[in-house]
Amino acid sequence: MQREKEREIGDVAEDVKRMRVKGGENREQLAKLQTDMQELDSQQGQLLNQLKRIDQDVARGWEWLKDHQDSFDQEVFGPPMLTCSVKDKRYTDLVQSMLQANDFLCFTAQTREDHKKLSDQFYNKMGLSVTIRSCFTPYHSFQPPLPRGELSNLGFDGFVNDYLDGPEPVLAMLCAEKRLHSSALSLNDISEDQFERIQKAESLTQFAGGRQLYRITRRREYGAGAVSTRVTQFGQGRFWADQPVDAAEKTELLQKIEELKAEQAALKAEFNAGEARKAVLDNERNEIATKIVRPPFADICYYPVFADTGAVGTPDIEKRAPARVHKMAVVARQNRYDRPLNVGELFILGLTPA
Repeated sequence: MQREKEREIGDVAEDVKRMRVKGGENREQLAKLQTDMQELDSQQGQLLNQLKRIDQDVARGWEWLKDHQDSFDQEVFGPPMLTCSVKDKRYTDLVQSMLQANDFLCFTAQTREDHKKLSDQFYNKMGLSVTIRSCFTPYHSFQPPLPRGELSNLGFDGFVNDYLDGPEPVLAMLCAEKRLHSSALSLNDISEDQFERIQKAESLTQFAGGRQLYRITRRREYGAGAVSTRVTQFGQGRFWADQPVDAAEKTELLQKIEELKAEQAALKAEFNAGEARKAVLDNERNEIATKIVRPPFADICYYPVFADTGAVGTPDIEKRAPARVHKMAVVARQNRYDRPLNVGELFILGLTPA
């Protein structure tokens, strides 16, 4: 009975341990979903949600990078669509007209070693298709091609980087890649007179006004007149815009949270029941242990012991061979045979040795 009880207690203890582990995993999942819900309601969360819809690989890379920043010598920056913003929303589309999709979704490393380490992680280990860039030129080194006053006289409001906010290494990378520090913007359309003055100034090769993007190409080897201009119409940008909360995703998150809460409550009830059952079994085991003594003894009586051999005789031997009797010993009649009791057994029965 004792062994059976021990086995039962062990089984219950294993169940309780399993439920404790499962409950811990459940709490971690629930905490993550609740964090996702909070982020979904925040501006940064909306951007992250947008990133997941646009490019899953970039989103996976960003999630990994957030948890492993301490693996790099200097901070590695995530996609500009997350790390940068437009200071004045009126210029959002104008700024975006100067950039391509990779410019919004690339990662920026500040050292060659970090670039190498990130490339190995993303390309070799995770198999991601993403863009990683580096810029080793300080942001303050990117100076505009003409003074602000002259820029205003040409009818522009400012340069692209004037309207961008973000980490300087990322802004420096965008200036190096897309010449944002030398690309001018105007909320108004570019008039013909204004365009002629811009061409004569020869300081700007890329600018945007209203809904049109201008790129001027000069081939000086063919003379002063070798100039071509490409004008393209652009629409609303897909980045750096206020995004409404995805109702479907929010509903899905809420459903998962409720399911995990229900599972958590069931696990807690099962865990408490297991703990209670284990306590009952522990008490039963202890009760059994206190009742365990030597095997029960029946028909306790005194038997003679032969002086010469030490063997136990029958009760009538004292009369038939008194000279051989050495002493009387307590003997238990049990299991169809007689045997002398040892000192411990005598103590349990409250007797003293003969």
